[in-house]
Amino acid sequence: MSVSRDEGLQVERTLLAWVRTQVALAMFAGLTLHWFGLHHLSALFMAILPLLLSLSLYVGQRRRFKRQLAMLAAEQGQPSLLPVMSVGLGVSVLALIAVSAL
Repeated sequence: MSVSRDEGLQVERTLLAWVRTQVALAMFAGLTLHWFGLHHLSALFMAILPLLLSLSLYVGQRRRFKRQLAMLAAEQGQPSLLPVMSVGLGVSVLALIAVSAL
């Protein structure tokens, strides 16, 4: 029985998923500015929050990538809870603001 090896690709796929998340958050921030004329404060907050989340993910991206490579080499992994929880909480806050602005 042969075992397929996935050396390094798992980390690259995770990196690409984080990049997609960053791009989606930045695009949402830009598109939210369209509503600035109708909902001044809430639209501004809904544009700033995802932009800050995207930038914080970008800043920690290199450190996470290196840590994941080291975990893969050591065959021991631990999840990155802070980025996952911060994005989840940020998206939940955005949803609450959007619902309250309706």
